[in-house]
Amino acid sequence: MSPQRVAEILTLSVGGQTIQSTTEHPFFVQDKGWTEAQELQPGDLLSTSEGRWVAIESIHRDRQPAPVYNLTVDYWHTYFLGTPAWGFDVWVHNNHNVRGVPSRSSSFVKRDNITKRFVGDLTGKSPAEVAGKLQQQGWTMSHPQASFPNKTQHTIFTRTTKHGSTYILDHHPGGGIHQGSYWKVYKIVGGEKVVLGRIADSSFVNFGRIMDSPVYINGGIAN
Repeated sequence: MSPQRVAEILTLSVGGQTIQSTTEHPFFVQDKGWTEAQELQPGDLLSTSEGRWVAIESIHRDRQPAPVYNLTVDYWHTYFLGTPAWGFDVWVHNNHNVRGVPSRSSSFVKRDNITKRFVGDLTGKSPAEVAGKLQQQGWTMSHPQASFPNKTQHTIFTRTTKHGSTYILDHHPGGGIHQGSYWKVYKIVGGEKVVLGRIADSSFVNFGRIMDSPVYINGGIAN
């Protein structure tokens, strides 16, 4: 295989291991979201597939361009880079030469346009912390599992706009595949709930499996 281009290479020391990357390749960083390699700093924490964070110990920039190859991962926009011998991996983006964030389907973009409206108000917040504001805005609060104490107790806020669109903000208290608590944003379409996106903090894991709608972690889009 012939190299597709030449580029400057960054060498990262992460968890005692060495990772080489082109300058524009995005890594998922705690409290920053997707961050190009050239913007990384020692001490930044990178996400792993287990939901842990591993620190960047040092960064070396090789000013001599080297031949590189573009890796395409079919279907998935993201993948985890590492080996079993490392004992960890890090989450990187299959960026297709787009700086920072790759192209997304029109459906994803439409869902994101709605979900991101709620990120500022809901990130890291419990239902009790946002109930007053939401109710003032016309949202109705309910607890649909209240009569089933053995079930996970969700808190639901529902609102129908003047144009007849109904939205739901569903707070999941944690547990299950994603472990941490999070908000799920829905819209009612044809009588069915359609997931528009999820809003969480860094305790939310396995978000790399979600590809059809946005996941916001600590205010930044994660997928």
